[in-house]
Amino acid sequence: KRVQDVRQRRGHKPRPKKQPFPLRGLIRCHECGCMITAEQKKGHNYYHCGKRRGPCPTKTIREEALAELLRESIRRVSIPDEWADKMLAEVETWKQDEEAKQAELVASQKAELEQMQEKLDRLLDAYVEGILDKDDFAARKEQYVNRKAELADSVARFESGGASRLEPLVQFITDSRQARCTADSENLADLRKWHHLVGSNLLFSSEVMESDVSCEALAKREGMSMSETVTA
Repeated sequence: KRVQDVRQRRGHKPRPKKQPFPLRGLIRCHECGCMITAEQKKGHNYYHCGKRRGPCPTKTIREEALAELLRESIRRVSIPDEWADKMLAEVETWKQDEEAKQAELVASQKAELEQMQEKLDRLLDAYVEGILDKDDFAARKEQYVNRKAELADSVARFESGGASRLEPLVQFITDSRQARCTADSENLADLRKWHHLVGSNLLFSSEVMESDVSCEALAKREGMSMSETVTA
């Protein structure tokens, strides 16, 4: 309170709170590449090119209209529940097959690990008994130790990671099914979050909204991608 009293005596007025614009910083101008910014006029939020690189012909759009374009962009990549259920069932089959193959591989590598240790033990015995000279012993030991380390690392990765390589695909299918609900949301923060999630490269011009939805952000390993153009 004392600080506030001092500021008031000095004539400092508290800074007004900035008007929140939930869609600002999300979209770039199709014409010049600048970020789309926003301002409030007569009680409504309007979005337009920031024009940081000079004059730009892109027109202004009201927040409600811009939000509807974003909703349409999301609807274009939504997956019906029936499709999602079938896709998830198929992925589950892949996961089970992969887990079985991984278990077989891990068992094989563990057996080889034991063999490597036995070779190291025999190698040491041969060196102690004078069968191998120092240089030959050192060369073989390095070879066996390196192979043992490779096997141990591989086993650890499989046992800790499981079938995680398919998880991005599961997440992509789940998010695509959820997209329809997100598109119907009145919370503009949900629209923003969804486009950030899928890595959308949103471009706006006076006539269209272009969205290159990069699904690599959700299922990068599968190389999945979508693109769409929404007419304003």
